[in-house]
Amino acid sequence: MFNLLVVEDEDMIRHKIINNTNWLSHGFQQVFEAENGSEAVGILAKNRIDILITDIKMPVMDGIQLTKHVKEFYPEIKVIIISGHADFDFARKSITLKVCDYMLKPFQSKKLLKLVLNVKSDLIRDKGEQENVEKMKKQLKENKNSLREKLIQNLLTNCFVGNLENDLKYMGMEHLKNTSFFVAVLNIKQLQTTKSEIEENEKYLFNISIYKRLAYLLEKEWGLSLEHNRIEKGYILNYKIDQIVLIVFEDIESIRHQLEEIILTEDQEKGFSLTIGIGDRYNQLLDLHLSYEEACSASALSRIHGSGAVYFFHNISSDHTYYSKQLQKIVDHKIYQDLKSGDFEEVKKDVAELLAELKNANIPYDAVATAINNIVFMSCKTINEQGYDVNEIFEEMGLPIYFNQDNNFTYKEIEARLYAFYSTISSFIESKRGNRIERLIVEMKAYINENYAENISLTSLSREFNISPSYLSILFREITSQHFSDYLTNIRIQKGKELLKNTDLRIKEIAAQIGYRDAYYFSSVFKKVTGVNPTQYRDE
Repeated sequence: MFNLLVVEDEDMIRHKIINNTNWLSHGFQQVFEAENGSEAVGILAKNRIDILITDIKMPVMDGIQLTKHVKEFYPEIKVIIISGHADFDFARKSITLKVCDYMLKPFQSKKLLKLVLNVKSDLIRDKGEQENVEKMKKQLKENKNSLREKLIQNLLTNCFVGNLENDLKYMGMEHLKNTSFFVAVLNIKQLQTTKSEIEENEKYLFNISIYKRLAYLLEKEWGLSLEHNRIEKGYILNYKIDQIVLIVFEDIESIRHQLEEIILTEDQEKGFSLTIGIGDRYNQLLDLHLSYEEACSASALSRIHGSGAVYFFHNISSDHTYYSKQLQKIVDHKIYQDLKSGDFEEVKKDVAELLAELKNANIPYDAVATAINNIVFMSCKTINEQGYDVNEIFEEMGLPIYFNQDNNFTYKEIEARLYAFYSTISSFIESKRGNRIERLIVEMKAYINENYAENISLTSLSREFNISPSYLSILFREITSQHFSDYLTNIRIQKGKELLKNTDLRIKEIAAQIGYRDAYYFSSVFKKVTGVNPTQYRDE
């Protein structure tokens, strides 16, 4: 059984989450609740929590601060963010904290339940994977070769604890203590296939065939035999079913041609392709994880440029600051303005331009993902400012997916998803825009007619109807053929004319009743509209 913690300062929303779902029937033994992050910290200290659902904006301690606390002290807890329409800047920060997912307010209980159950499935899977890891640890203790492999794995993942010098000596690897090296990763990717799916054992067999070819390469080029557990010029680790790691203590040029040949000659009819990523050279084995991470980053470029190639980390651009500034100009201005004006043909061109720049920039995949996420967040925020509900737009297909290092999307998949994202928005707005806008303007005019004596402005009206002032101004003029200020002035002057003819009120009193605090200004506006001043109009 699992435990759930709901953190929300709004009682109605918190109770909705807790009471609208039979959590026990879905495997949740206890559901805790807190009104803010500070109260939640106390609950976390006393209870085992598996999944945390938290709002972003809360008093005392907000959701971002709470998530940071959880990631530091309870990294095993899965976090789900619930966010209001105006919280996108905060929600953007949640990406860097690696939250599981987020949901926009207002939301349906069944959709939140579906999201929570998905996270629960991840927890169950992680638990199973952890059990497998523990089983492997026992097996690795059976012989020195297994211990050597485990040592390399720990160094690759920066999880090594202990005395490296002693461990190297025990395993006969002390000669590698200060030997320079680089890491190459060979990633195996499933190609598009007419089969419904490729059997897992086929992928395993392909992995084994590549591993044997690399072993033969080491023996042929360097005179090494893996059967005798010698590690002098290179070491192969069958790290994952879709990744083989090669640690090279020689110059890369000595085997570069052979690596490229393996890629070119591998039979793609088996339904797989290879990509090789190569990290920079280091001199200390404790830095093995750095070269490995660089090799993985280099290999990830295949998602942008395509598989079946060798990618070097040193070719990745390191000058991200200038590029980020240039990219931000596109995000903040071009696409934003085109979205506001509803010109989705231009938006498509903007996206194509952005993707082309990303493809040619030679930046890491995570930087590409961040750029795409900025676009998606900005787009959702813009659509909300126009008075549309993002939840309603994506009710059928779910909220737009966000990109990170684990998505494993290729350039073409990113492109397709972005176009589908904007196409969905465009179709929805096109179907709603005409009737909705006309109805909205009618409501605005009625509001002005009732409240003309108040201090009405474009800003106050935009707040009343939840639309950005600039977009409201465009819509008002488009439907009424008048500027908002002209319409308000005409209403006030018409009411002033009625009071001048039908009452004995002084001009100062009339001005105050129709929304003018300054009688002289009222007289000036009145004459500009009617051609005569208020006194002359009353005497006519």
